[in-house]
Parts: sequence; C-alpha cells; structure tokens
Amino acid sequence: MNANPSSDRLSLPWIEIALGVALVALGFQLFPAAWWTMLRAFDLRNWTWGARFLGTVIVLFVLVSIKWSPGLWDDYQERKKQRSEVRQKAEQLKSARERKQRIEGIKEGRWRRLS
Repeated sequence: MNANPSSDRLSLPWIEIALGVALVALGFQLFPAAWWTMLRAFDLRNWTWGARFLGTVIVLFVLVSIKWSPGLWDDYQERKKQRSEVRQKAEQLKSARERKQRIEGIKEGRWRRLS
C-alpha cells in the first residue's frame, strides 16, 4: 500500500465520518424503535434469494463506483472540454468561411457595377 499522503488516491475525511457515525449512534439511542426496525430490515435470514442477490449487486456497484468514480468523472470532464474546443473551432471556421463568402460577394458586386 502507498502510505504517501500526497498520492492521487481519494482521501477520506475521517473526522467527518466519525462524527456522522456518532450522530447515527446517538439517534439510535434516542429512538430505539428505529434501531430495532433497522435490525429487522437487514436480518438476512428473512430475505429471499432474489433480494440477497439484488442487495449484493447494489453493494458491489456502490463499492466499484466509490473506487473509480473520481477517475471516471475527470475523464468525463476532459472529454467534455475537448468536445467544446472542437465545437468552438468548427464555429470559428464556419464564421470565417461565411465572412470570406460575404467579402467575395461584395467584390463580385463591385466588379458587376464597374463593368
């Protein structure tokens, strides 16, 4: 494992996570019915095979998303930026072509008047 804190990996805000866990624990202590409801909902003995499979797929999707989402988001932003640059260049070429056609039309009109 890379122990370098300046690495490009995602760093977790440990203090905020600990605070969130403490708040959830406090909420369960204040509202014990919520705690028992949550325990009953996540008691896997009562789940069907399909529910277990779907839960596993959801957990895997979340874990994979957490692992690769920063890189995917950066790649998406880079592609979006490149498409924007290509679009701007195409618009600039189109406007330059239209200007050239207008200038040629003006020159051609002058030649017709002079002839």
